[in-house]
Amino acid sequence: MIRYQTLLCLGVSLTALSGCQNYFSSDDTEMSLPPRNCAASRYVDNNMHVSASTSELHLINMDKINEAIHDRKDIFAYVLTACQNANIPSDIALIPFLTSYYDPQLITEDKAGIWQISPTMAQNFSLENTYWFDARLDIVQSTDAIIAYMKFLHSKLDADWSLVLTAYHAGLQPILDAINANKNHNMPTTLDALNLDPEAKYFTKKIAAVSHLIKNLPNPDESPIMQVAFPGQIDMNNLASITDINIDQLKILNNAFKRNLTDPHGPHRLLVSTNDYPKLKAITKDASQLRQISKTNWNYHIVKPNESLSIIAMHFETTVAEIKRVNHLKSDIIRINQKLLIPENNSKPVTQPPVMNDSPGPKRILHTVQKQDTLYHLSKKYHVTIHDITDWNQLDKNAIKPNQVITIWQYKPTDTAHFYTVKQNDSLAKIAREHKVTLASLKEANHIDGNIIHPNDRLIIPAKSN
Repeated sequence: MIRYQTLLCLGVSLTALSGCQNYFSSDDTEMSLPPRNCAASRYVDNNMHVSASTSELHLINMDKINEAIHDRKDIFAYVLTACQNANIPSDIALIPFLTSYYDPQLITEDKAGIWQISPTMAQNFSLENTYWFDARLDIVQSTDAIIAYMKFLHSKLDADWSLVLTAYHAGLQPILDAINANKNHNMPTTLDALNLDPEAKYFTKKIAAVSHLIKNLPNPDESPIMQVAFPGQIDMNNLASITDINIDQLKILNNAFKRNLTDPHGPHRLLVSTNDYPKLKAITKDASQLRQISKTNWNYHIVKPNESLSIIAMHFETTVAEIKRVNHLKSDIIRINQKLLIPENNSKPVTQPPVMNDSPGPKRILHTVQKQDTLYHLSKKYHVTIHDITDWNQLDKNAIKPNQVITIWQYKPTDTAHFYTVKQNDSLAKIAREHKVTLASLKEANHIDGNIIHPNDRLIIPAKSN
């Protein structure tokens, strides 16, 4: 293969680039991506959906993207293959080049990870941020959530992937408003035809520019990442020590874990490079070594007079709830000389997600199928169609089985601005009255100082005041 794009788009296989082999381990104990589906997809061809373009190269930082390709090609390869396995366009895997340059440790203001997911998005995508683990920073869980979101957008936007990319950047509701406005006037609903902020349209052009840059790079030496499953909580420092692997690289790939210890509730797996995989895999089959990498970095604290759980938690930079959980305490009562197990405190700052009872946007529900569940029952329970459920989950047959995790999306369109084309004999006052908005808000939204409008003018109708 000559082109870097072609190399990656065929699965980044270590052995046969032209086949359907899975470059992750096929061991049943591994949490790996399924083998790539070689059948023609209803979503995407074998390459990119957006045509590569040189006209917008000035919109992207080519130096940083080249650096990311060199330094983080293993993460890119993982995401690209995940997109292909999910039968969505490879363009989606280019988005992190624009959002984070594929830096899994990047935190900017309130956004985090390669996809730069905000706390509101994380809540809507069912990505947890706990004392131990921030799923926004996890390459696997965040990518799975974005893929699920892309399928949802695809089902809402007339199966137009250009609109999907734009909605990912600008939000779904503005795109829906623009589509509805065009449909009401028998106008095309392609991206170019929609009345959108130019910046929203530039995002797809940036993807096209990145696509051009990627396909003209030389073939790299591939180093895809793999997943190793462990039976429970482990200490990453001890693991790196006994396997002699680079602890910094291990923590970059597993940046979602906030502490040296992995989350006791899972996920019980680590991402590693192909070179390190045999060493870590061997550990999982050695009971004595597994004991060495268990929670040995935890402190034991002997309760002193006048100490309380809150005082101890503050001293060790942990929480009362966590001390109670690891020590199986039923209440806050402790006694002098009691021995308490305390999590290690060499950690990243703990940031708790804000409480948001009704965050805007689509919400992903992960439903674990029960014995009595059917698609019909799920459609009625969540007020969605059976077609939507099968579409979002790529179900070939209308059959589900117990313990299967099904993605359900719930979305309530908001009352936002939309567009109106001025007709003969229209006036601003008449338009405001018919759309139940104030004349002042209508003029302000359209930057109109006087009262003059003309037939075929396109006006923004602002959202109604509550």
